[in-house]
Amino acid sequence: MTCLTILGAAHAAAKSKKLETDEVLDNVARHQSVLEEELREHRAEIARLRIRELPEDLCCSITCEIMKDPVMCVGDGHTYERVAIEQWLATGRGTSPATNERLENTSLVTNHMAKKLIAALLEEHRRRAK
Repeated sequence: MTCLTILGAAHAAAKSKKLETDEVLDNVARHQSVLEEELREHRAEIARLRIRELPEDLCCSITCEIMKDPVMCVGDGHTYERVAIEQWLATGRGTSPATNERLENTSLVTNHMAKKLIAALLEEHRRRAK
């Protein structure tokens, strides 16, 4: 009887852990969906503004598109679109998309300078489009 009680408790704990894991995965998926929608809107604005030539430094080396939320990866010093680098890192690769070297640090920090330059570029094209 004790054996069944222990197994029952272990089963309940495992079920609880599975529910926690499912909840985390669901939250990640929901967050990813929101970010991807924001990127779709960003791409639509770029198309609407008819921006043809972009400074290479303001484009993500993963997506080859102008960034909406540029972040610097502390491990390699390169700047990427947040959604793209988060997806890259989520695959478990653990390497730099730019250098293919192993990343000792995968922390991401907003690149405020790139964000300001992109905002200025978009504002200039908005003024021209009027």
